[in-house]
Amino acid sequence: MRFGFIMFPTQDAIPPARKPGTDESIPVTLFGGELDDVDVYAAAGVDRVLFWVSPQDTAGMTTTVDHIALSLGSRLR
Repeated sequence: MRFGFIMFPTQDAIPPARKPGTDESIPVTLFGGELDDVDVYAAAGVDRVLFWVSPQDTAGMTTTVDHIALSLGSRLR
């Protein structure tokens, strides 16, 4: 259930955070993301998304995780 949304700045609006003394960016992980919003997260500079899944039996969990993986397709690294 969604109660609202957050507008993310584009990567051009805010420079990515850098590790001190380097040009290497700090990876960003979003916890509790929505599958439908993965492209928005990526545009905002998110590197990883953690999806919460409801507790269920092994078969149900396998089906849910398969659905997530198949929906993300080539975006998985």
